[in-house]
Amino acid sequence: MATFLSDPITQKNPTSKYEAKAVALLGLGFGLLALDRWSLATLFPEISKDLHLNHQDLGNLTGILAIAWGITAIVVGRAADHFGRRKVLLPAVIGFSLMAGFAGLATGFLALYLMRMLMGVFEGAYAPVSIAATTRPRSLKGAGLTSVFSSVVLRSLALALDRLSRPSS
Repeated sequence: MATFLSDPITQKNPTSKYEAKAVALLGLGFGLLALDRWSLATLFPEISKDLHLNHQDLGNLTGILAIAWGITAIVVGRAADHFGRRKVLLPAVIGFSLMAGFAGLATGFLALYLMRMLMGVFEGAYAPVSIAATTRPRSLKGAGLTSVFSSVVLRSLALALDRLSRPSS
């Protein structure tokens, strides 16, 4: 029997616990990607002091992630159709996690730029495949997509509330 991430066209039990867990995990991952994309702009005042960056550097760091994401999404989306979603999702999550950690260790603009570019590659690999995985089975397409995209909003809200609760410096 085909599983949730193996692209079934029809299933006898489309609302299994496995599928609900898979959608929740995919939503969590997608929410973390979105949180990362917005965290640089939010944390830029502190990061710029430590790394001596200016607003053009912020634009370059944001832009390279978006460009890498977009190019990779096209290429990896096709690869996932050919090789399978699981073989793309796991390396993407591991790669994104490693790049996020390495970006935190960056000591200058160039190192941070390279980490953000690689992070965009892994995020671009994860995003379209996770979205495609939540559209199966077809009977749960709306619920799956809603779960994934609402995770972005909920994490953004949590970040905003956390930021607002801290005293200004």
